[in-house]
Amino acid sequence: MASGAQVGTVDGLAYTLTLARMPGAEHLVTYPDIHTMLEALDAGEVEAAAGIGEVMAREAKTRPGARVLAPPCMEILQAIAIDKGRPDVRAHLQEFLARMARDGGVGDILEALGVTRSATIVPS
Repeated sequence: MASGAQVGTVDGLAYTLTLARMPGAEHLVTYPDIHTMLEALDAGEVEAAAGIGEVMAREAKTRPGARVLAPPCMEILQAIAIDKGRPDVRAHLQEFLARMARDGGVGDILEALGVTRSATIVPS
């Protein structure tokens, strides 16, 4: 982006929000979903596409001459904040997240984003 290249990304995702605060953000082009972004890339409307590494690697294999930057340009750690004085909320949240991981809900979300469900970390 800082080079002036138009970079496609998906609106509302964590990496898009991070890229929007970086130098060259005026060259970021957002799309409603990954499919629209990849169509724009294929049509030459953008020169690059930003996304989840595993998804971008898979998509690069289908596009002659495409590559994924290594190392990744960013790593975003996700977090959930709760009130420190609410152990009941903490316990409920931990149980909910563990259940979502065990029951496949997290895997479903990952697959909807184009990531394999094997990336799910299931608590023991």
